[in-house]
Amino acid sequence: VSITAADGGFLSDDGLWQQKEGTSMASPHVAGVLALIRQAEGNDNPWLDYSALINGAGGLSNHYEIPLNDWGHGLLDAGSSIMYVLNEAIESSSSLSDWSLLETFTTDGDEPGVQADLDIRYVKVFQHSDSLGLAINTDAVSNFMGTDMLSVEWDLDSNILTGENGADILLNITNNSLDIYEWTGSIYESSSSLTGVWWQSSTATLLRVDGLSLGVRGDLIISTHNSTSNYVDSTSSTSLSNRWSPMAESVEMTLSDDNLTIVVDSFDGDSALSTRSIGISIVDGSLSVLHSSIATGEDSSETIADLALVRSQYVNSLQFNITSDSESIHFPLVMLSVTATNLIRFTGASLDSTIIRTGLLFSERISGEFSIEGFNLVSQAFVGFKHSTGLWFNFTVNGAGLYEFVIAPSGFPIGEYDVYA
Repeated sequence: VSITAADGGFLSDDGLWQQKEGTSMASPHVAGVLALIRQAEGNDNPWLDYSALINGAGGLSNHYEIPLNDWGHGLLDAGSSIMYVLNEAIESSSSLSDWSLLETFTTDGDEPGVQADLDIRYVKVFQHSDSLGLAINTDAVSNFMGTDMLSVEWDLDSNILTGENGADILLNITNNSLDIYEWTGSIYESSSSLTGVWWQSSTATLLRVDGLSLGVRGDLIISTHNSTSNYVDSTSSTSLSNRWSPMAESVEMTLSDDNLTIVVDSFDGDSALSTRSIGISIVDGSLSVLHSSIATGEDSSETIADLALVRSQYVNSLQFNITSDSESIHFPLVMLSVTATNLIRFTGASLDSTIIRTGLLFSERISGEFSIEGFNLVSQAFVGFKHSTGLWFNFTVNGAGLYEFVIAPSGFPIGEYDVYA
């Protein structure tokens, strides 16, 4: 799928970054990616859709800017976002094209002296819940219906003494069969807990193992063998790592008696549940925490808050985040007011400096900001300076909740001022 917007020679210059103006530069791409996510996800789940979109933003190795509220991440990997909700790659009917958006796990160079159908070129991995999928691409279509063999040696504990070459799990495809063995301490025995399936697509051999512990890691070596069981080609030992970030599956809020019950369900396809934490807070307009809870080692978190926090005369909001392994995702505020409020209040105000120098050699400015809850009801906002003699200087300030001002002090008499918003 190709999405284009904001034409105008982005790649015509040699510079890494090009500047373009206007929100329309990003919005067609974001809207298009959201449409693709919704189509791939298929269940009209806005929390999964939002999670997938945000998890695909930023994070690229050549992008070092930190995300700010002024401009966000600046980059969006559409393919990565879509793969957060697309699991067809590990379905037994999948083709090599279903793996095209996944990163390459490991590569092995072209070796002219190696039989083409046993010459491994690259491997892709897809870890999802209790399943691990592998796509092993060779120079030509392989034939594991007979005596040739594909093997995967999986070292779970980095202990060379457990199993042959440290392999705790051994996967063999030969004679049209996928066999899974586990090291029992002295020998390999057929696994009673793991199951698997294999299939082929073009020059790729694909397999899936089910029944694994969530977030299992370790090192993989993929090899091919001929009819004598000798090694023909092997990849280097490559470590499984945390690829996917956590997501919100659902957020439910119910009112009963004098309580508000909030339940947040989470999902992470490749991290152990022991690394999961879900933080839930109720905050006011200035983001002061009125109620909070945290759940660790669970994929669901429930908190019960006083219903008065919803019936407050001011607008309070739900704020929550999910952390799993080393990755976190923060969600936008969800307003909790039962009815629209007609109240306005200041939630913060500051001056960048309380001493301003004037004169020919100085170009200092009076600067600061204030924030307002209920700003949609504000028709005009002002900042006023009252001199010690009683003289006033008033200025109109524009904003949408946050009002920033920079004022030249020319015309201000020397002296002390009280500042008002």
